[in-house]
Amino acid sequence: MISSFYSIADVILRLDSDGLIKANGMLRKFAVSRTSADVTVRVFNTGSLPEKGEKLVYGDGRRSFYDNNGTYQMFCSYFDSALNDYVPYSCLIGSGAEYELYIKYKNGEIWDTMLLDALDFPNILLDFGAVIMHCSFIIKDGKAILFTADKQVGKSTQAALWEKYSGAEIINGDRAAVKLKGGELYAYGVPYCGSSDISENKSARIAAVVELSQSKNNAIYKLDEAAAFRCVLGKFSYNLNDMDKAVKAADMAALISRSKVYHLSCLPDESAVRLLEEEL
Repeated sequence: MISSFYSIADVILRLDSDGLIKANGMLRKFAVSRTSADVTVRVFNTGSLPEKGEKLVYGDGRRSFYDNNGTYQMFCSYFDSALNDYVPYSCLIGSGAEYELYIKYKNGEIWDTMLLDALDFPNILLDFGAVIMHCSFIIKDGKAILFTADKQVGKSTQAALWEKYSGAEIINGDRAAVKLKGGELYAYGVPYCGSSDISENKSARIAAVVELSQSKNNAIYKLDEAAAFRCVLGKFSYNLNDMDKAVKAADMAALISRSKVYHLSCLPDESAVRLLEEEL
């Protein structure tokens, strides 16, 4: 058995396997040398998955949650175009700090980023006070700025503009973990990033969260606490059908809403960068 350790948002994850996990490069950036962990996952590469429990709690095609006589089960699926249907490839059993993960994939391989998806890692992080937020995460002058928006609005564009015109570093093009540390809100890089292909293992205190919208003119204003709460909670990754996780996500949204959360309607050019710089 091989044990691998990773630190994500200061949460130590241990993966125990039979050496069948392939790394794609992102997760390796988060590897650490440890002998103890906050969360331990035993990974089984198996020819079959456990039987599904009798009670379906929630399902949406890609994921389904079952109560098997009080034991939590989460099944992940991929869409098989040949079958025109979703096919289960993993089953996660456990809670808190101990999990078993069964993998049955069509080519028999296990990749590290596949594991994070199969682990439902955003919900695991919530148990340790961290929440995954859909945003582009940059660091400028040692502080984090998070750009959040609906799809295709331009959060990656604004991050790239800050890199070009203000010397900022893009840490993640699609997600960040947010956590309270020493009484301050911090953003952390995470080892998955959607289609942006930008993922770095760095963290910084959050200077601002910026909600974006497209416009023919630049304008910025600070959101009031209620609007900020709605904005950030809607960008969090968590299981809406798990009341405990929903409460933890709402608590984090309330913390962030009391900090600097702005709405920036903007053009996709340098002028938007300068306006936000001036505001901050």
